[in-house]
Amino acid sequence: IVDFKKALEIDNNDIAVHWNIACAYSLTEQPQKAMYHLDQAVARGFTDFEKIKTHDALAFVRIQDEYDAFAANNFRLGAAAKKQQGSEEVSSDLLEQLNKLSELRKRGLLSEEEFIVEKEKLLR
Repeated sequence: IVDFKKALEIDNNDIAVHWNIACAYSLTEQPQKAMYHLDQAVARGFTDFEKIKTHDALAFVRIQDEYDAFAANNFRLGAAAKKQQGSEEVSSDLLEQLNKLSELRKRGLLSEEEFIVEKEKLLR
């Protein structure tokens, strides 16, 4: 999952990465994140819906209560679900980036002033 997240930082439009991270989230029993990335894959052009319905790695997603509505909506999330998942992803990414900045400052690679400037950029 960590590697797939890094790949999405490079190219957030990569359908295969969204598909694979969805499978990984399903295998680790995180169905909301899995459905979010399936939604993103479909939004970017993934059309093999039969694969979503049958792939072993997505079995955990398919037993969730919200799966039927998700499938009925052509594997797209409603706006509220996208917003919630998107904000969770942003929060997680933001925290990770802030931690990296802090580490660079601790190692002396960023001055206090540079740290503050970069932190403010992230928080905008």
